[in-house]
Formats: sequence, C-alpha cells, structure tokens
Amino acid sequence: MVHEQDGVRVQPRRVRRRQPGRGAGLRWAVEAAARGQLEVRTETLSLQEAADAHRRIESGVTTGKLLLRVTA
Repeated sequence: MVHEQDGVRVQPRRVRRRQPGRGAGLRWAVEAAARGQLEVRTETLSLQEAADAHRRIESGVTTGKLLLRVTA
C-alpha cells in the first residue's frame, strides 16, 4: 500500500531475515584489506576544485574516492 500526501510518497518495505552467506562480500573485502590486498583508488584535488569534484561525483563516472586538500 502506497501513501501519498503533500507530494511525499511513502511505500512500506519488507524486512528480510538474514540469510546464510549474506555479507560474504563484505567479509571478503575486510579480509583482503587486512592482508594488504585491497587497492583503494584516490585522487586529491585542491579546495578550489571542490565544485568540479562535486560535479564528477554526481555524474556517477568517478571511480574510487576524491579527496579535497585543505591547506592552512
């Protein structure tokens, strides 16, 4: 059943019980990171490039993490 009021739409969702084997991907990532086998791609941009970084993230084409460098 969907409820809509004042332009807000609410649709209930079912909560599923935890299934055996779920979370295996997270477990693999944690173990790979502990072994030093996980590569995290980062790119550092200056604070002046923050608007560009935001646009890139919103576009969905960014791979890895964008970091903003703040200097005193």
